Amino acid sequence: MRFLWGAVLVDDAGNIIGEGWNLSIVQSDPTAHAEIIALRNGAKNIQNYRLTE
Repeated sequence: MRFLWGAVLVDDAGNIIGEGWNLSIVQSDPTAHAEIIALRNGAKNIQNYRLTE
């Protein structure tokens, strides 16, 4: 049985700034969990590694 896991990162106003899905197997990367991918995408989208906005 396969499960697809996802994560969404939103700002204080409820805007989606990052999202991700588990890619560990696809990318052969043990750190490619949905939460981490969402954080990476969020940082890229706001062009700041500090996700404080």
